[in-house]
Amino acid sequence: GYFYKIGNRAWYIELQVDLGQTDGILVKSRADFVFRPARARDGLQPIAVFTDGFAFHKDRIGKDMHQRCAIAQSNNFHIWSLSWKDIENQYKNQNHFFENHTHIQNQEKIIKYNQLTELYEIKDLRKTNNIDSFEWLIHFLMNPDYEKWGCHAFIHGLIHLDNITYGTPEGESKWFKNLEAAYPVEVNEIIKDAFEAKQNQWFYGLFQPKLEDSFLQLSVAVQKDAIQINKASGMYIACRLEDFDKFQEEKGFEAAWNGFLRLYNLFQFIPHSYFITGQDMANGVAYQGFRDADIEDVSGTKSEWDEVIELSDPAFYELIKKMAEMNCHVPEAGFELVDEKGEIIAEAELGWIEKKVAFLLSRQIEFTLIFQQAGWDVAVIDEVLDDTKKYISLLSD
Repeated sequence: GYFYKIGNRAWYIELQVDLGQTDGILVKSRADFVFRPARARDGLQPIAVFTDGFAFHKDRIGKDMHQRCAIAQSNNFHIWSLSWKDIENQYKNQNHFFENHTHIQNQEKIIKYNQLTELYEIKDLRKTNNIDSFEWLIHFLMNPDYEKWGCHAFIHGLIHLDNITYGTPEGESKWFKNLEAAYPVEVNEIIKDAFEAKQNQWFYGLFQPKLEDSFLQLSVAVQKDAIQINKASGMYIACRLEDFDKFQEEKGFEAAWNGFLRLYNLFQFIPHSYFITGQDMANGVAYQGFRDADIEDVSGTKSEWDEVIELSDPAFYELIKKMAEMNCHVPEAGFELVDEKGEIIAEAELGWIEKKVAFLLSRQIEFTLIFQQAGWDVAVIDEVLDDTKKYISLLSD
């Protein structure tokens, strides 16, 4: 793997990572990369990154998206989909290689969008509307602010609401008929159940980039009270890409596919967000990875101790398990000691800030004096393993 630092954030990068039931994910997949936060105290989720070439993935677009949705809805990971052109574009301009569904052209929607970003205090994310998924990822790795991205996704859903077309009982019926025809039963049941729980308290919208011969459509429903409090969980997003062979032969389909991937990179931050393809629906695919985000699923979720084990050297595994059993204070794996200027001056494999205790690997012995001068108790791995009872007692009160 790799260690990657960008700005004030640090990440460990693993390659070719299998994801499945043990991770709380209902549909198996293999991520090309998984970015894991190097500092446990940041409280960040790992990011599963996929890099897709169109030639090799055009026959499994629906399967790919089903896997991505299952990962995001596990609540244990974020996902990021990149195409090869996203990557190649960093070296040579690929010229309009993705359909930009976050670029707002309608003047009325622009005004509404600007008002909402001002209201919700996320004006700094306006600049992301016209950059590609690779640049989005870099931006997110540098400042992984889930709330801001969720708010931005929420706003992009809100600007597609159409109370003129769908604000009457007839309009509402029309919206649900389209939902029933375009989306699988799993999506319909989730949204209809939410509607039944709060009847007459919804706004609806339907977005299609082109009125005719569109590759993509996006349906949005939001609870009225969710708008007032910027509650992303009160919004439901359903998006469909037409990936039948006849569409794939048309000019512009690859760009539409790229835009579809990019759109989910944003809307993954809406808990009730369901992306499907026409071909998979026609084939009767069972969408096992779709679930109602309001139903808590604790299976496969990781405790703080699980995360410490994941991020620690194997030499500490047994000790960490014993500490967890004895209800010791939870350490930070890959701890970094900083000075008054915020600069990193020493590292420890495990660090307890509240206790000022640091466990070092052999290669970190050089930092012993620095920790001690800062008032920390320090032990090297051999000392710890030779007298585990002493250190468990020290960290369990």
